[in-house]
Formats: sequence, structure tokens, C-alpha cells
Amino acid sequence: MLLYGIIDELKKFINNTNLLAFFFCQATDSRINSAIAVLRGLIYLLAEQQPSLLTHIRKKYDYAGS
Repeated sequence: MLLYGIIDELKKFINNTNLLAFFFCQATDSRINSAIAVLRGLIYLLAEQQPSLLTHIRKKYDYAGS
């Protein structure tokens, strides 16, 4: 909860030209408590905030697969 409060405060200082990306791990679930899960979550947030990145991400996804 403390970290979420810090993120809310940081959002107040971010303008439209900067991005803030964050990801929470759930320690009780080993499927989503890994570096790969964190990277997937961050990539998703960045793509959601900057749709122009989708074409680049899609190229890599199509090449590498799911």
C-alpha cells in the first residue's frame, strides 16, 4: 500500500511527455513472480500509454512468437 501511495504522488509530477511504468509482483504466485512477468507487465503498460510502440512490439512478437 505504501508503494502505491508513492506511485500516486509521482503521477502528480509526470506530464504528458514522460511515462511512468510500474508493476507489482504477487509473491504467492510463482507464475507471475519472475523477471519475465515483470518485463511483460512493463511492456504492456508502455504499449498502453504509447500506442506508437505497438508496431515495434508486434514485429518482435511475430518474429519470436508468444
